[in-house]
Amino acid sequence: MLRELTLCGLGLDVSKNTLNAALLEEGKAKPAHKVFSNTAEGHEQLLARLASKGVQEVHAALEATGTWAEEVALALHQARHSVSLLNPARIHAFARTQMARTNTALRFNPLVRALGL
Repeated sequence: MLRELTLCGLGLDVSKNTLNAALLEEGKAKPAHKVFSNTAEGHEQLLARLASKGVQEVHAALEATGTWAEEVALALHQARHSVSLLNPARIHAFARTQMARTNTALRFNPLVRALGL
């Protein structure tokens, strides 16, 4: 029997070939990281991983860079997950307020992931 989670955030760093995923589950201090291929098979593996963790609904935050994120965003949406495509300029501006040196660290920040900032 799978446990039901109510608050989950998924940050996806999308590139042409890979999806670097960070899942923050309710009650956990640190996200679980896993890399998937940015293919239909990789998208299915991501969805299977969410299901195996008992995640029925997640809010996924992806940086909208080119077309690389479109297919995974569609797969997540079709699986009834919430998806936010983030404006890269918004992430850069948030990075400046946090004095962060890289955007990668922010993509995996629980606040960014959970709130879709």
